[in-house]
Amino acid sequence: MTKVDGDKFRSALGHFATGVTVVTTLDQNGEPIGITANSFNSVSLDPPMVLWSIAKGSGKRSSFESSDHFVVNVLAEEQIEVSRHFAKSAKDMFADIEWRPGLNGLPLLPACAARFQCSKVYQYDGGDHIIIVGNVDQFDDTGREALVFHRGRYAVADVHPDAETNAPGGFEDDYLMALLMRATYEFVEPFKARISSLDLNQAEVRVLTFVNEHDGRGLNKITYGTMLSNSEVEDAVESLIEKKLARRVAEESDLIQITAAGQDKVVPVMAIAKAHENSVLADYTPEQVFKLKRELRRLADRSRS
Repeated sequence: MTKVDGDKFRSALGHFATGVTVVTTLDQNGEPIGITANSFNSVSLDPPMVLWSIAKGSGKRSSFESSDHFVVNVLAEEQIEVSRHFAKSAKDMFADIEWRPGLNGLPLLPACAARFQCSKVYQYDGGDHIIIVGNVDQFDDTGREALVFHRGRYAVADVHPDAETNAPGGFEDDYLMALLMRATYEFVEPFKARISSLDLNQAEVRVLTFVNEHDGRGLNKITYGTMLSNSEVEDAVESLIEKKLARRVAEESDLIQITAAGQDKVVPVMAIAKAHENSVLADYTPEQVFKLKRELRRLADRSRS
């Protein structure tokens, strides 16, 4: 067999993106044990079979060799720390890890993208690794996006632009303004109901939070900053002044300041707003939320430049 450069071979393999899993079982003493592995792959759909491999030099090898069952926990995007945790060789790795028993009492990790509970059927020598093949006895799919490993780094999978060229539904499903308007409606309408208990409407909330961060601004600046119409801003300002949540800098001035009562009112407004945002974005990972907000800020800055 031709001798290959190990480092170059490893680098070449790194071009192949893989998912990241934590394979779990029970050791010879019945204690939970797990190891991070990206060597997971499907073997057959009928019957359902999968495989993975463990290094012969791993201190966890004997536990997986002696066990007749294993679980492949496919990690979700936000579970990088879980991957790093089980990549270590420390003892009692489940001491601070949340898990529940699955088939045969084997550990199931929460919040994964998918889980495959398996019975071992084959075990092969594979060079410096042991290849383990199992029948899938039970599986579950949470719909979460999976964590990816590529070129020696953690990554996230995204749809290739070419795969999105034919958006479903025609023009309305592919036109940015229509999408933004629909997304805004779905976001704003439930929020209106949430803030109704504070005796504030949507325009008053926008003006109050804007003035809280930009005290002493005139009506034109408030209109520009809140993206409301002139009449909406004027009505909201008058209402806030009447409720003693805001005041004019001078009697004839259009410069608006927030009052102490207004500052107290902003606190529950922001708490409700963030709770609503977290509810709407519950299915998004922190990375996806960051990217969404970043792109919206870029779009807003470009529109105003």
